[in-house]
Amino acid sequence: MTIEKGEPWGSPFDGEPRLKAADDADLARLADEGRSDGEPPLIAVGPGDVAATIGANVPLLDTGGRARHHRFPMDLGYVSLGNQPGRVERTIPFVAHVLGHRWPSWLRGWLPWPELIVMNTPLASGLRVGPRAHPNDGRLDITVGSLPWQQGREANRRAATGTHVPHPLLDVGRKAEAEFSPNRRLHVVVDGVDRGRWSWLSVRVVPDAFFLVARVA
Repeated sequence: MTIEKGEPWGSPFDGEPRLKAADDADLARLADEGRSDGEPPLIAVGPGDVAATIGANVPLLDTGGRARHHRFPMDLGYVSLGNQPGRVERTIPFVAHVLGHRWPSWLRGWLPWPELIVMNTPLASGLRVGPRAHPNDGRLDITVGSLPWQQGREANRRAATGTHVPHPLLDVGRKAEAEFSPNRRLHVVVDGVDRGRWSWLSVRVVPDAFFLVARVA
């Protein structure tokens, strides 16, 4: 079951995880592959926004064997990409976020704010872009909107603490699935990996798709 408000999340874990992930993108790939077995896979966390969200220490195990481990139920997102509405050309799993940028990567230092933000965790590259997002609530936090250059720079600065919202030019919502047909092709970045330019995309979340094992102390 997804997390309920006011309830604890996760439980102590004494076993060994079957798989280890190097980063958020690998974690999503392993979670997706593991679902084919019919049971939620058990995966160890690696460095990335998911690890930072849950306060995990990496590497998973210490040499003295004194680390405490917890098992966390996790949602898994999927983004479908295409160049015509409804015509899927590629589907990619994600654990942390999907970002849609108007500009290529070499310009993002000057124009850093994405036009589309889909968050399964609060953090994207260490910024608290989705301050209300939780990786086990069965929802994706979605922010859509284009900001002028100066306001985009300010929003990027304020995202360090999650105080960039509310903003009159940003539409914020929480949904289990959604689709988008932007008025221009967007450079789509999934869990930190650039997946090319697309004219249409849809997102959905699968609750309780896998268990994440992390060292918490």
